[in-house]
Amino acid sequence: MRSQTYIFLQKLKCPKCGRILAGGASHKIKSDKWYYYYRCEKCRGNIREHEIENSIKEILSDIFEYDSVVNEFFLLVLQNKIHNPKEDYEKEITNLNNKKVRIRKAYIDELFTEEEYKEETSIIENKIKNLEKKLLENEQVNNLNLTIDDILIKRDMDFINKVKLPILYDAFSDSWNDLDRDDKADIVMRYIDEIELELVNNKYRVKLVNFRTTFYKEFKDLFDKVILIGKEK
Repeated sequence: MRSQTYIFLQKLKCPKCGRILAGGASHKIKSDKWYYYYRCEKCRGNIREHEIENSIKEILSDIFEYDSVVNEFFLLVLQNKIHNPKEDYEKEITNLNNKKVRIRKAYIDELFTEEEYKEETSIIENKIKNLEKKLLENEQVNNLNLTIDDILIKRDMDFINKVKLPILYDAFSDSWNDLDRDDKADIVMRYIDEIELELVNNKYRVKLVNFRTTFYKEFKDLFDKVILIGKEK
């Protein structure tokens, strides 16, 4: 069992023999630091993890930025479309209305005092109002047709906040370097299919990053629209 998290595990192949590189780590006791690398068990070649990160740091930052916007702005909307709670809300409202009828009948039969009747009815009506509000919000969310332009607007808003309120923005904004190893590995696993290596002076170097096809088109559309600050293609 692995005791360490390797950010690029199963994403690297040896350019000589095509084997998937294995992850390795060493621990310096004096500095209490871990150093990560990837090696080919057959060819004995290796590459340090920080070299991979440095080679594609801009791409990784862009992916993290995209991931953050999608999760923050769109995930709840997408979840709502997949697991629409409308029927549950409507069923609960029906049950509450039936309960109101039963309480009224109990009051007429003098099983409730007037004060108890008003109190119970008020509680039920408040619950119904809250559910009706949720139903309205649910309907509005389902009517949203989110597009690339919506993501661009969200990205522009973040950029404005960063320029106008840099201290406040930085206090609440993450970057790739701020992520822990598990989060980095998760993003790489979700969006990157393979990182191609090449041999330069008998050393492994990053040659090309291949994205998962399900992610590439959307990301490229955003990239082409200059969603990422200071970058044009």
